[in-house]
Amino acid sequence: MKAPRIVERWLRGMEERGEYEPAWGDREDVYSVALAGVLHQRTRRELAEPVLRELLRRYPEPSDLLKAPEDELKESLARIGLVERRLKAVLGLARLLSEDPEPSGEDLLSVPGVGPYTANLVRAVVYRERVLPVDANVRRVVRRSTGRPVGDVGAEWVRTARDPRDLALGTVELGRRCCRLEPECEECPIAGVCAEQGRVRG
Repeated sequence: MKAPRIVERWLRGMEERGEYEPAWGDREDVYSVALAGVLHQRTRRELAEPVLRELLRRYPEPSDLLKAPEDELKESLARIGLVERRLKAVLGLARLLSEDPEPSGEDLLSVPGVGPYTANLVRAVVYRERVLPVDANVRRVVRRSTGRPVGDVGAEWVRTARDPRDLALGTVELGRRCCRLEPECEECPIAGVCAEQGRVRG
């Protein structure tokens, strides 16, 4: 399977040229990545990222977030909706990380409001485990490029990854930039090995 390696190189190239930066910026720890996963649920990156950056600036450590007035947190979260659900999740994450700064994927999933996408995002990006954070973007990329659903080929997609972090972030970003509902195949780095290249419209 050639596509995953191409996706990794594509992401690294964009980072080297300054054309891509993760939503959490320079820091890449469990707190920032897990927080990003929660805030990006059902929300476009351009809306969630400013809220994420604000929370990380005002509350740089989990212990800081736990001390924050609830009204302040709600005010920030109100900009992206699902306030009560996200509030429960970010506070639950902060409590977990205050006790264990390197929780397992199972530990993350024990926090209400934290699902498989967020847990696998942390596992791939921070722990470099060969897992795939599956959202709508990733589902489209894998299904269109392989002709099979991600549930059937996800393990194969990540097995040959040189850096699971680059593959995970690259697959998500490819879905955002190129493999949209109305795909931009001419801009796609894996068009040459895509099972549905040029035939997908929505």
